[in-house]
Amino acid sequence: MPNFSTMLRIAHLTSVETVSVGVMCASPTGNGFPTTFDGFKVECHG
Repeated sequence: MPNFSTMLRIAHLTSVETVSVGVMCASPTGNGFPTTFDGFKVECHG
């Protein structure tokens, strides 16, 4: 069974018109590993 980890980063957004968002993956040891992101979505509330 795969080993799953979750990390959440919350950032304060200012009133700038454009921001960059996305997913990120980092290898805790070694040169990397295969990964899959699913269910990612960005929504505007407000």
